[in-house]
Parts: sequence; structure tokens; C-alpha cells
Amino acid sequence: MLVSTLTASSSYIAGITAGDDAGGVCAMSPVSIMFSQKMRVNRNTAVDRGGGLFMLVSTLTASSSSIYQNTAGDDGGGVCATSSSSITLR
Repeated sequence: MLVSTLTASSSYIAGITAGDDAGGVCAMSPVSIMFSQKMRVNRNTAVDRGGGLFMLVSTLTASSSSIYQNTAGDDGGGVCATSSSSITLR
């Protein structure tokens, strides 16, 4: 799915395995991601980078949310933010 904005709340992104980058969410060039109200990203796996979330030139704003128990073979078990990506936690 190609989107410029992803807004999610009171949901789970869980148990996904990726052969390369981004087990849970892959945000590439530019995507605005907003997680709120007990959003959970957990138990996702990526062979390379970003087990829970892989970001390329994207933004993440998370409020009252959890990113946990994600794994990656190289960088960013929970989140891998590259190329001018930004993260705001509230």
C-alpha cells in the first residue's frame, strides 16, 4: 500500500517477518506516521533493518503507544530511522 500519511490508534501491528527491511511498517520517502491511544508495534522481525518500523525520509509522532519486542539482524530492532527521518515521542 502506498500512502503519504499513516494514522493508527488502539491497534496492533504484530508478528510480521520481512526478508529485508521493515518487519512491521515500511515508511519510504516521505511518509508522516502518527500512532496514538495504545497503538502497539510488537514481535515483528526484519532480516536487515527496522524490525518494528523502517523509516526513510519520514516522520513518526507517537503518543501513548508502544514499540517493543521487535528484532532486526543489523540496525534498529524497534525503529530504524534513516536519511533525515525524525521521531517525536509524547
